Amino acid sequence: MRLPGAGRVRRVARTVAGAARRRCARGLVLLYHRVAGPRFDPQLLDVAPATFAAHMDVLQSWGAVLAVHDFEVARRAGRLPPRAVCITFDDGYADNLHAAARLLEARRLPATVFVTSGMIDAPGEFWWDDLERVVAAPSLGATAPSFVQWRGGSGPEAFGAPWTIEQSVATARQQLYLDLSRDLRLLDPAERDARVAELRGWAGVPRKARESHRSLMADELRQLAAMAGITIGAHTVRHPVMARQSPNAQRKEWDDSIRAIATVTGRKVTVAAYPYGGAGDVSRACETVAREVGFDTVFANEAGAAWRWSRRWRVPRLLVRDWPADEFLRRLTTWWESA
Repeated sequence: MRLPGAGRVRRVARTVAGAARRRCARGLVLLYHRVAGPRFDPQLLDVAPATFAAHMDVLQSWGAVLAVHDFEVARRAGRLPPRAVCITFDDGYADNLHAAARLLEARRLPATVFVTSGMIDAPGEFWWDDLERVVAAPSLGATAPSFVQWRGGSGPEAFGAPWTIEQSVATARQQLYLDLSRDLRLLDPAERDARVAELRGWAGVPRKARESHRSLMADELRQLAAMAGITIGAHTVRHPVMARQSPNAQRKEWDDSIRAIATVTGRKVTVAAYPYGGAGDVSRACETVAREVGFDTVFANEAGAAWRWSRRWRVPRLLVRDWPADEFLRRLTTWWESA
């Protein structure tokens, strides 16, 4: 039973908590994925190298960029410096080494790369990249897979590049992309990968990864881990929605990922990031498992500043897009002032 005025009490509590955050030392954890561009990018995960360099220049003059462990020690003590920032990357794309890390190194800026260990040395691409080239294929097979609700034909209907998920749907292929993106991410990884393979066959897409979309090879991961200021964290083995996995399955994802990354890099893995990491992708049970596995910190993908009382196994991060430097600065300022 809901007590009278309970909603008002919650609103007041949120207001008080917000005021406390603004008075306390707080910081921003930034989330990037790829640094490659320019290319078709419906998920808006790619930041062009020149844009990324401009972002780093903004950060150097705007705030204090800290390595993940320094950030976390200071955050928990309530002693973050003004405008503290922590830079992170998800997934483990090869361009994190060949583009992003080189730009960071030139500016002596630290960052953390969360690696999906099952994609180390992988011949293919992440499933969402495979889906993009399936739906953008010049033609599709006459008979769609049984799990596909396809309203178009087999010819070259327009995907509508440079369409993105933030725009309205105007073509059958755009709707197909949205439908499959939603459905595939919720599946068990084995079933998801089997369906993606079937989709590739339908569209005539090869399994071999494009150079622009491939993940890190083991030698590249070793190089990245050896660079000054770079921390390697875990991002599971198969990139599932963790809230949909049993506790035992979650532990296996984390344990196997830690072991694989440590084997390649020779370094202990103490930090992690949940795949996807949105509010519906992470549960309290996920936090419990992450704590029991032994992680020092785990990051989510939930907008907000990180402050002293942010949950240690669900630290918020802010997703960064391919924004010009002036837009990036405006958003940094907005995030900081509204925290």
